[in-house]
Amino acid sequence: MFKASEEFVVGKHNIGYVSGYFKEIFGNQSFGEMNSPFESKTLERSMNNSEIMKEFDVEELNLGDVLFALKNDEILLKNGHANIFYVRNGGEVFAVHVRWASVGRRWGVYAGRSDDARWLAGCRAFPRRLLEPKDLSLSNLEARVKKLEGLFAKGVLE
Repeated sequence: MFKASEEFVVGKHNIGYVSGYFKEIFGNQSFGEMNSPFESKTLERSMNNSEIMKEFDVEELNLGDVLFALKNDEILLKNGHANIFYVRNGGEVFAVHVRWASVGRRWGVYAGRSDDARWLAGCRAFPRRLLEPKDLSLSNLEARVKKLEGLFAKGVLE
């Protein structure tokens, strides 16, 4: 298990800044590291969190997913636009986002309430894992395939 206060710190995982609000919300949270790839969606228009969650059928991720992305940062945008993950803490889902700072060449890690942000076109949302790492049983995989087929049919996935 990992602790947010020990992993999301300046100098570790090429992090150059961690917002005070992120520390306040997630500082004491423990989590396991994930190793599953994500689906990503680059926003074609400016959208708020509610629109993103509805249009892309967002599933909550956890801090282990964010840590996995930072350790495998070729999947993240490095052009100043936000990389957005939806992470639950207690009874609330927060928009955790990481941004590349080209000046310091490090990541900034931020958190915000999921009801108060508008993201510009060009930002990238990570709405779900492509595989659930916890249960790779045949029945779980079949259920996941059915869900993905439904998302394709609705046009949520390309």
